[in-house]
Amino acid sequence: MKLFLFHFLAIALSNFAFCFLGLGLFLLLQTEVLVRIFTM
Repeated sequence: MKLFLFHFLAIALSNFAFCFLGLGLFLLLQTEVLVRIFTM
């Protein structure tokens, strides 16, 4: 049971890290686009 819980926690953490990374890249891309628009 403890092992199952640990496995579930590991999956949840990896999913959270992946989502966070994706969101960070998306925000970085958005700011880059905005900067390019403003500097034109």
